[in-house]
Amino acid sequence: MTNLKLLLNLGFIKELILSFVPTFFAYVGFIEQIFFTVEAVGVSILIFFILFIILVVIKIKEYQSSVSKALANGYYKNFMEKLTGLLASRGNNEITFYLHNETKTFTPQQISVEVYLANSYSELLAKDAAAKKEAQIVYIDRDAYNYPFYVWASVTNDRLMIYDTPRTLLALKDYVDPTLETEAELDKETKPFYKAFNREIKKCWTRLDKRGISIALHE
Repeated sequence: MTNLKLLLNLGFIKELILSFVPTFFAYVGFIEQIFFTVEAVGVSILIFFILFIILVVIKIKEYQSSVSKALANGYYKNFMEKLTGLLASRGNNEITFYLHNETKTFTPQQISVEVYLANSYSELLAKDAAAKKEAQIVYIDRDAYNYPFYVWASVTNDRLMIYDTPRTLLALKDYVDPTLETEAELDKETKPFYKAFNREIKKCWTRLDKRGISIALHE
């Protein structure tokens, strides 16, 4: 049902009526004039039915890919690229981080960034909760960038460990079907988007200018 809604939202049914159906009947008439047999018409109908299914699959995959790429590039630009740029801008100088009840300073070399990817909606929620279990919201010194930057982080052995999960994927519900409510439904209907997102974010990560900043992706 969700795939049908996607096709309707993409205007696929309109496209089908305006282009595919007229072409189909023209082709059937052409076959009938040449071979004059019911069998030939039946074969042409079968061929076009197969082509129709292929077209549906292609349309859905194109939509999944375009949405996932948009979300992946948005996450890359707004978190990965900006955070590494912020940290690298200080060179070897210390950066001030405001924790819940104290202030600490770290050089970029003392900071690690861990990004946890997920393969489904429920896995994203679980990894997000696990990553933040021992972490707290940390505010990075305003002077280090031109606007406030908040991250989830913890201090371990004099190192600042920054954790993140691409929660931008939670917006998939609006792209796929706003009526989805349960985790099972969201897992089933959004899983292909997660797969495409992960594939795209890995490409972004390989082209990221890390400038000596420790940033890693985990699946």
